[in-house]
Amino acid sequence: MGVPNRVQGIADLYDTSDDWIPIYDHSDLPGFFMAVGTSGNQFKNAPVVGMMMAALIDYVERGNDHDASPLRYPLPNMDFTLDMSFCSRKREINRESSFSVVG
Repeated sequence: MGVPNRVQGIADLYDTSDDWIPIYDHSDLPGFFMAVGTSGNQFKNAPVVGMMMAALIDYVERGNDHDASPLRYPLPNMDFTLDMSFCSRKREINRESSFSVVG
């Protein structure tokens, strides 16, 4: 039969967490951090995610225990401080999530 000469079928791939809420956190390996589970829909948030990750890396590298005392990140241009435990790799699945990219 062989490999067909024309494209056929359907395929897709999503990098998501169980509840489709991204994980912005440190890993269990010292010195490693992650910004994953975005399903590609978070590209518009890239500038603030970069700033959040820089703050998280600085926070952890200065000896803070992000699991026990999560970073609270004041969002620029908004009167809101994000408790970064919301994006933790160890968080409980958010049952209030839309469980989709629609969010």
